[in-house]
Amino acid sequence: MSQFSNAPDGEGAIIKKTAQPAPVPADAQEQQDKASRSFLRELLNKIKGYTAQDAKRLKEAAIQIAEGEAAQKVNEARKIEAEAQKIHAEADYKRQKAALKEIEWRKSLREIEECKKNADIENTERQAAAIERLANAISVLKQKGGEVGFDKEQIENALKMLEEKREFKPLSEKKDV
Repeated sequence: MSQFSNAPDGEGAIIKKTAQPAPVPADAQEQQDKASRSFLRELLNKIKGYTAQDAKRLKEAAIQIAEGEAAQKVNEARKIEAEAQKIHAEADYKRQKAALKEIEWRKSLREIEECKKNADIENTERQAAAIERLANAISVLKQKGGEVGFDKEQIENALKMLEEKREFKPLSEKKDV
């Protein structure tokens, strides 16, 4: 065998392959080629026959697996969509419930304000009627030659008593203090 250098300075050597295969007799080579051809033909026939059916079954199995996985993903997507719809419906329900509560609250507030207005109107009408009766009584008394006098202290005490009574009313009955 000969060697040649793989480095510029000649260090290290790679062995060069110079061996040749031993010659095979022609009859033996022909028999070997014939047997190889026969084996390869038989192998090819078996591959074509059996492997084609096996490949078809494998392909069908792979398709079924892929279809199953796709169906599973579709089901998962539907489940997620259903959950999202449920959450959306719950949120809508809460918004609607809050809106109804606000409507009821506003209605109650209007009713309270209307009651206050009505009470103020009734109170004003009662006061006007009382003043009118007092004025009529004073007029009749004066026409008959009488005198009208008011005790300032008594009026102040009556007013104070009414204001104290007003201060001790429950909050639900109190007006603007």
